[in-house]
Amino acid sequence: MSLYHVPHIALGAEMTENFNERSELVSYRMFFSSFGVLTALALGSWVFFVPTEEFAKGQLNAAAYPPWALLLAVFIAVTIFWSAWGTRSVIPYLPKTTSTIRMRVLPVLLQVFRDMYQALQSKSFRWLFAGVFIVFVMVGVDGGLNLFIFTYFWDLPSGSLGFLLIAYHLGVMAGAPACPWFFRRWGKKAGLIFGGLSWPFWQTLPVVLRLLGWFPENGDALLVPLLIAMRFIQGACTVQANVAFGSMVADIVDEHEYQTGHRQEGIFFAASSFSAKATSGIGNIISGFALSLINWPIGPEIKTADDVPPETLVDLGLVYGPYVAAFGFVSIWCYTHYTLTRERHEEILVELAERRGTSSPDSAVTS
Repeated sequence: MSLYHVPHIALGAEMTENFNERSELVSYRMFFSSFGVLTALALGSWVFFVPTEEFAKGQLNAAAYPPWALLLAVFIAVTIFWSAWGTRSVIPYLPKTTSTIRMRVLPVLLQVFRDMYQALQSKSFRWLFAGVFIVFVMVGVDGGLNLFIFTYFWDLPSGSLGFLLIAYHLGVMAGAPACPWFFRRWGKKAGLIFGGLSWPFWQTLPVVLRLLGWFPENGDALLVPLLIAMRFIQGACTVQANVAFGSMVADIVDEHEYQTGHRQEGIFFAASSFSAKATSGIGNIISGFALSLINWPIGPEIKTADDVPPETLVDLGLVYGPYVAAFGFVSIWCYTHYTLTRERHEEILVELAERRGTSSPDSAVTS
């Protein structure tokens, strides 16, 4: 995954140095990323995990997971090679590396740690990385608990579960095209903070309302439409943060080149990729501990909300909602320390262009 993902997301910083074009590139990436997730969810919900007599809730059918995963693996491989082949035309316009000797003299691992140390000298990157790392772990915890929340807390039927999972990504696809406009008007930092606040707010709202007794009960005709609407809004708002982050890291690469004389897209986006992996790694570990702490019942007989003690369901809602979402405010505090403005970035590009002996910053996209 890393062999493809890191170069893939780093390529956006090399294809263009333009402030707005970078946001557009990341917007496209987020749009099609959600399209891929929609494809996976649609296949899972309506092909592999359909309800049967044995499994009224298809997601509990363990035998359906291997063939679903195998088909998705084929799709992933095809799109990876498609992306690599389709971006060949920008190769002549990409920045050329100037440091080949260092990699021969120093061991590779030592060089990686050295590059990482240099990257962390950037104040903006340190705070941006810290904030996003917290968010990804937070998202990972909720992601690890999603199946439990949908299956037991909300007690949703299998058919409704598919629509609910898809709603968020439809929201991302709807909100992604608006990101460049948002950033031009209010800036990337504002988009990052807006999206960073939106995710925990919409994630927590329905759970808190249910715990307060102000939300439709399980089985009510309004429950699923309300949850779908909130998930859609959550996706449309949160994508602002996702796109802003990818575009801001690319801007930091330019600042780093200005300060050190080296372009290191790989090391910056490798850190971003590491944060994303924390979603499935650290986040799932924490969610597993959380389930143990609330004494979640285990066994094949646990099929509906009736099989779980009410107090355990309340604890699950508290962990999934308010407890985890509280960390979102910590990430927002980190974002406030990001200092690379659009005006300063434009000044850096002018100075870099003078160093390279070009009249204006290159843009492989416009070329």
